[in-house]
Parts: sequence; structure tokens; C-alpha cells
Amino acid sequence: MICVNLGCGTKTNFEWNNVDFTPYARIRQKMWLAKILRKCGLLSELRWERLNHMDQAIICWNLKRGIPFPDKTFDVVYHSHLLEHLPKSDALVFLTECHRICKTGGIIRVVVPDLEHMARTYLEAVSRLDSGDESAWCNYDDVVYGMFDQMVRQQAIGTNAQKRMLARFEAMIRGGPERTGERHRWAYDRFSLARGLSNAGFANIAVRSFDKSAIQSWNRYGLDQKHDGSEYKPNSCYIEGVRP
Repeated sequence: MICVNLGCGTKTNFEWNNVDFTPYARIRQKMWLAKILRKCGLLSELRWERLNHMDQAIICWNLKRGIPFPDKTFDVVYHSHLLEHLPKSDALVFLTECHRICKTGGIIRVVVPDLEHMARTYLEAVSRLDSGDESAWCNYDDVVYGMFDQMVRQQAIGTNAQKRMLARFEAMIRGGPERTGERHRWAYDRFSLARGLSNAGFANIAVRSFDKSAIQSWNRYGLDQKHDGSEYKPNSCYIEGVRP
């Protein structure tokens, strides 16, 4: 199979074509620069470790410019936690591009944060608080944070986690969430995502789980799993479709 992982971030597989435009992708192709930054204390050990696990042949490309492959190139088109970063008006355009590069009979797999799960968790927490269960505050705060933080945050979360000197350096180089594309622009559930895929021309649309797929030998690639086999990004919505 010929497979592509769009907007891959640091989650790559060496058997796939991995495409991203983050600083990680650009630095991964210049490891000499990463070594200098690490030696100067401007690249944390966590970021160094992530770089070393990435595909060195990663394709640096800004997907806002379209998808840089000919029609009907891939047997599998995959993207995880990417669609929600696009304005809603651009989502169908992007999914249509995915349809264009997918072979006839090829599979698309899309993963997004699950709005339905967030809404249910929120209502459960509200119900518990309403009944006087003060222990539900933790769940309440977590789900509200999960729903809104990436829509409104002012500083990139990775930058914010660094030491002060590193944070200042990263903010200067990367910019804020607006520039890095970190902010969420929309939210999806299994209904809206399936409708989007259908409108883009895909058929046989089905809800999956992190470890279930129509893609042959899916779990071997580890893209939706951690090293221990558990879910990489919990509380996600997994949808697949086929290009007729």
C-alpha cells in the first residue's frame, strides 16, 4: 500500500509518506541545527527525543496550499487531529483534496476530538454537581478546559511548558497559537464528520475505534496508539470512508 499521513506532527511511521509544516518537521531535516540548539540549551530533552523518533524523510509542506500529490496517488489517506484546526469553511475543500489524491477503492481515515464525548462528559459533570457531588468539580473543569482552551489560548502549550529562557526563545521563533496553527477552529462528532466525508465524495462511511480499521494491518503502524498499545489521543472520533 501507498499511504500518506497528513499533518502528522511528531507521530510518523517510516513506511508512510508523512507531511507536516511544524518547526519539528523543518528541524528534523536539519539535525545538525537541532544538535546546536540542544547544546545551547534551547532545545529541551523531550523535544530532542521526539525529533529522533520522527521520519527523517518527512515532507515539509503547508497544507493550506493544497495537498502536493497527483490525483489517485494513495491507497490510504490519514489525518489525525488536523481537521479541527481548519476554519469550517475550509474543511470541505480539504476533504475534497483528500478525495482527489485517494485511489479508487482507497480508504480515508480521519480522527478528530469527539464533540459528542465532550458534551456527554460535560452534562454528566453538571448533573453530578447539581446533585451536590462536589467531587465532580475536577471532571467539570477538565472537560470545560478540553472544550475551549485550544480555541482561546494565547500561548502555545508546548512553549508554555518550557523553562523561561526556552519559552522566550520558542515564542520568538514560533510565534503564538495563531501563527503555529495550534488553535481549534471547529468541533466535530460522528455525524458532522461523516456528512463532511460524504459531501467530499466518499462512501461506505463507518465509525471505527483507535485499534479497529478497514486498513490492512492497521495496528502495526501504531499511529493511533501509544507504545503500550493504548489509545494515543483519548476521547477521539474515528471515521473511515472509501473512494468509490
